[in-house]
Amino acid sequence: MKNLSDLTKIRNDFLQRISSHKLTVPPLRERKNDLRILIQMFIDKYSRETKGICEIDSVAYNYLLEYDYHGNIRELDKIICSAIYLDSNITKDSLTKIIGTKI
Repeated sequence: MKNLSDLTKIRNDFLQRISSHKLTVPPLRERKNDLRILIQMFIDKYSRETKGICEIDSVAYNYLLEYDYHGNIRELDKIICSAIYLDSNITKDSLTKIIGTKI
């Protein structure tokens, strides 16, 4: 933090105040309830980017819900992006090509 204040000339008292507030975000593997929203968000995102209709079958969806994410949200994003660029219909087969059988 000291270098940051030297480089950007931020007041030290301000840096002390913001450093006292820690924000802890648990890893995605501990927030399984967030997965449903995030999966749909990434599918919608890549549907817009590819200008197509991207879908996920129920087996693939459950596969994503059971997966133990080590890379957090970025890993989920990459998995869905890769799966959609392989085929606009995400299946368990397309997911196993990307993440293997790690479940």
